[in-house]
Amino acid sequence: MIYQNRIKYADNKPVNLAGEYVLYWMEHSQRIKENTSLLYAIDSANKYNKPILVLFVLNPYSPYHNNRHFQYMLQGLSLLRKNLFAGGIQLHLDVGLPVDYVLEHSLKAVEVVGDVGYLREERRTRETLKTKLKVPFTLIESDVIVPVEFASDKEEYNARTIRSKLQDKVPLFLDKIEIPEVKVHSLDLEIKNSFSFYPPTGEFSKKLMINHNVKSVSYPSGEKWAYNTTKVFLTNGLSSYKMGKNLVADGYQSGLSPFLHYGQISPKRIANLAKEESSENVEVFLEQLIVRRELAYNFVWYNQNYDSFESLPDWAKKTLLEHSRDDRPYLYTHDQLESAETHDKYWNAAMKELLITGMMNGYMRMYWGKKILEWVPDPVEAYSIALHLNNIYGIDGFNPNSYAGIAWCFGMHDRPWKTRDVFGSVRYMNARGLERKYDMEAYLEYVDKL
Repeated sequence: MIYQNRIKYADNKPVNLAGEYVLYWMEHSQRIKENTSLLYAIDSANKYNKPILVLFVLNPYSPYHNNRHFQYMLQGLSLLRKNLFAGGIQLHLDVGLPVDYVLEHSLKAVEVVGDVGYLREERRTRETLKTKLKVPFTLIESDVIVPVEFASDKEEYNARTIRSKLQDKVPLFLDKIEIPEVKVHSLDLEIKNSFSFYPPTGEFSKKLMINHNVKSVSYPSGEKWAYNTTKVFLTNGLSSYKMGKNLVADGYQSGLSPFLHYGQISPKRIANLAKEESSENVEVFLEQLIVRRELAYNFVWYNQNYDSFESLPDWAKKTLLEHSRDDRPYLYTHDQLESAETHDKYWNAAMKELLITGMMNGYMRMYWGKKILEWVPDPVEAYSIALHLNNIYGIDGFNPNSYAGIAWCFGMHDRPWKTRDVFGSVRYMNARGLERKYDMEAYLEYVDKL
């Protein structure tokens, strides 16, 4: 059943039959295919013989949004608006606090449908709307394969513990869904965007309060690109994935994290496409897509401190604080790190890759985070710096995967290792380990050409 266990919240407020449209407040699922929230809105619109209004609200007050993030997201939304319009669905864009605009547009709505939010502010917004909306409000979970609370009712210790819980549940949620035909048309709605919002210019750009200090990137954006990138990777890259998923030279990464971050493709669609492949590496890839990714969503859902040092397990916090006064051969400030001005050419290359492309090789991101811990004497400050740099510059930043990835560098979802200076019993990584496993000169050359 399409909606089985995907409806996270639904109230019993009376439907406003005099409403002009069904309102779908889109946030995480910025796509048409495999979008259960959109499917639910279409079913409701057809049921009540009403048009659909898709509302997207850009929040300029987010501490991490900047020119890079807005440009990337707006490029995808611009294409999405055209595709929705072709199907008789209108997308309206507003700039401000989401709760204000959802409430405003709900006054003429039959009911309101929304995507589930996982981070603190997103959940707070939804709690406010539950209280203030006068029409039915339904939240649907489309951006994980197994809904978080159905997967587990507590914070999981590591990948092993959540893997055992997901094993029998994943097949239940890999059903393939198609968006049905929209039987009603929304072109007669008076609410229209009279401007082109990509690229953002003029008054629209001013409303966004864009921070132009972080340059935009050329990485493709949008549902079509997400699908094409997935197919190219599965056709050409999957055969080398088991051997090369952590290689630092380009060509071995899936490149899907930005698309998943902005919901331009669903993990379920990727998983079903992968299962059509005969490669022996399918299960290795699905381990990352499903187990590791769903562990990250479990982390931010159940750990209220997910964006701070306090999120770590007690053993990790204790050992890091005990070793915070250990001698460190190198110390760097936030500004030096942000400028990639360290003695470590591999770390500098990883930081430059992030600065220039908004992306970083997965294995290098782990090394990158470990070195920040090593070079900043206060582990609490080190945690904060790693989060800030990743979230500001990464186009796949400030999402559950990012928060879990940074936390892993400090001991989350890992076990205690042999005690050593600075790291205590948290896992250590060094440059010699990189050189033993990978062609680091090739990586340096790759970054130099960016």
